[in-house]
Amino acid sequence: MHGQVSRRIFTPLFPRWPENEVPVGHVTNGVHMSSWDSEEADALWTGACGKDRWRGTLETLEEDMRSLSDSRLWECRASARQSLVEYVRERLSRQLEASGASPEEVEVQSICLIPTH
Repeated sequence: MHGQVSRRIFTPLFPRWPENEVPVGHVTNGVHMSSWDSEEADALWTGACGKDRWRGTLETLEEDMRSLSDSRLWECRASARQSLVEYVRERLSRQLEASGASPEEVEVQSICLIPTH
């Protein structure tokens, strides 16, 4: 199915080719883990699974991932969420300031944006 949809999408690039002969096998929504992970998540997974965990064989990957405790995974998730909240608050503050909001309004809006707990 991926191949059929992908060939249909790329057909305009090959106007003289029949759709079923467009030279596209399939397109997936893969993730380049090395650039997608946060530093903290990379450190967590490197500690449990090794630096090259996504390259080569994946035979022990599930077992290695399961070796992490629920509390350690939750700690990483909470830290990532806190970083996101701080980033959003800072960005909102800059946008409000740029649009002429008073310092008081900026503070109220950024505090009320997302609870920290």
